[in-house]
Amino acid sequence: MSDCLPVELMDIILGHLHPEQWLVSWPNTARNKLNLAACSLVSRRWNAVTRRHLFEDVVYSFRRVPADDEASHEALTCEHDVYRRFSMGSVCEARYKTLRLFCQFLRSDEVARTSIRRLRLRVLPSARRISSFGSTPRLDLCFDEQDRVESAELVALFGLLPNLRVLHLSDIIPSTPSCASWKTIRLRQLSIDFSSPFYQLRDRNQYTTYSEYAVVQLLTFFGEVEDLQIARVGFDHSSSYPILRSTQSSPLRVRSLTLCMTQSYRGCLLDSLTSSVTLPDLRRLVLKPHDLSAREVHLLQNALSPFSGNLLELKYDLSRTNFFHATVPVLDISRCNKLHQLNIGFRLDPHTRYTNIDTLRNIASFLSEARISQTMNPQLRAITFEITFVFTLEENSNWQLCCHEGMNAFDCAVSELASRYPILKLRFEYKTIGRFMSQSPADTIANMMSITSQRVKLHIQAYGNSEHVHGNITRNSQPYEIGVDEFL
Repeated sequence: MSDCLPVELMDIILGHLHPEQWLVSWPNTARNKLNLAACSLVSRRWNAVTRRHLFEDVVYSFRRVPADDEASHEALTCEHDVYRRFSMGSVCEARYKTLRLFCQFLRSDEVARTSIRRLRLRVLPSARRISSFGSTPRLDLCFDEQDRVESAELVALFGLLPNLRVLHLSDIIPSTPSCASWKTIRLRQLSIDFSSPFYQLRDRNQYTTYSEYAVVQLLTFFGEVEDLQIARVGFDHSSSYPILRSTQSSPLRVRSLTLCMTQSYRGCLLDSLTSSVTLPDLRRLVLKPHDLSAREVHLLQNALSPFSGNLLELKYDLSRTNFFHATVPVLDISRCNKLHQLNIGFRLDPHTRYTNIDTLRNIASFLSEARISQTMNPQLRAITFEITFVFTLEENSNWQLCCHEGMNAFDCAVSELASRYPILKLRFEYKTIGRFMSQSPADTIANMMSITSQRVKLHIQAYGNSEHVHGNITRNSQPYEIGVDEFL
């Protein structure tokens, strides 16, 4: 490779070598950057340019170390620091890493510190144990008091990264809420997730801290985020634990919010969001209320209602995921008078026939009871259904039989909606998991449909790992427009 290429051209070439899946943990994160690491060995000039790209995406997993043991680890900074070793061509992971060592490395390396654009921080738990949740065993992540991440260390780290735009925080429980917001940098995306919503952390009062309260604490660190994503947040519904409240209102302001909630929801996070200045700027909302009860969705509805008038885009996942809550309660969108885009996501799996039926009934209830109308939602022109098909390996999979009972309710709801909102179009997008049967996914959707209204026009769009479909399919003299877009 020539050493005389302009820096701009080198940046373009190296930009194509960035891994698409940058969030993966070790060792995949190193394997994905082997080509970039090889380019750094071409010459000193290439090394200088390549280092910026090597540190653009960083995944750092660490443990909290007791204060008495940190001195011995600090003495091994150069030997154990994964990113210093990586920049020298090694792909061996450090045997022991701490957040303090990462900050020390960033202070000593100006190029790495200013190059980081996307960062994922992940805490490695000190212990794991198997516990029983009903009749189902589950894996709990067990944290001791020493496993809490020091808030001062987090603030110090954020202050070292002036060009950070995307931040993912995984399994992080801060020691205390932040005393001051990190307002010097505007994040394009902040994602907070947990490997399990059931964190067992024994504090001095012998109480258990769960992930929802940890999220509330983390939000106090930031001032402005364009896209906030919160995944796998839950609270145990046991009455033996105190109801935790935020000690400080979050000053965070967001434009796009994604909430993926599990188990019983106490409202600590929603209290923090709605009591602050967060939601008046909200324009896009993605809700994945897996396993929530009617009371919990009602709590969610009340929390979001004052700000729903500003929403431009809403995505609501109506899949049934277990046998405890067959019905996903309806979210009233009558106040969303500026809504432009409504997406309804659901999953169909031949292995779980009854959950498929309940999912389709949930969608029918939503279409009938969500008060969608031309008067209430004058700017809404289409509803997009995002379907995930899970294909079975058995050739005798009968989708029509599997979903027939639920489709009857779905058809009636769609026809009634078409008469109430004549100009509204329905659009179906789908992706598939597993191999195809003799019938294509688009044919499957068309055969499932028996909509009677002539005013409903379906645009069935393929995406993901689906096959090409061309032409029109006719069923009961009803034309179905089949559009194909490949997104991969």
